[in-house]
Amino acid sequence: MMDEFIYSLLLKGTQGLTLLGTLRYRLNFDTAAAGTRDIHALMDEALQHPNIGLFAFGAEGTISVPLLTGATPVPISGAGFGSVAGLLTVLLNSTDQTRSLGLQINPIDSTHIGGGMSWHPGQPGALVFSVLGTQQPFGM
Repeated sequence: MMDEFIYSLLLKGTQGLTLLGTLRYRLNFDTAAAGTRDIHALMDEALQHPNIGLFAFGAEGTISVPLLTGATPVPISGAGFGSVAGLLTVLLNSTDQTRSLGLQINPIDSTHIGGGMSWHPGQPGALVFSVLGTQQPFGM
């Protein structure tokens, strides 16, 4: 099973640069299928034990920030981490060698995300942005 999310992004750079963009990504829960069980069994186990397990699953999609990435969206892939309570964070990296970026997003509420992005991470002159996103309605 895969779910797709689409967000309109507002990126704010450390030097005051503000950019607009779009993030599209899918979470692939099939990659975590081997470690998951019935939700009722998970809830019963969580109530009996003081610790809560994390689940990791695949994530892939694209990000487009036209003034930074150009007209073609940058393909990204990575992993999402969640618990029985819900999604905790998603870590994504570019799969395009010529346009490298690292992105971490966290849910703020049911329709907003926050996080950060590094354009050309690990290189001198890398641009660092804070990211705010608003989810677009499904079917767009």
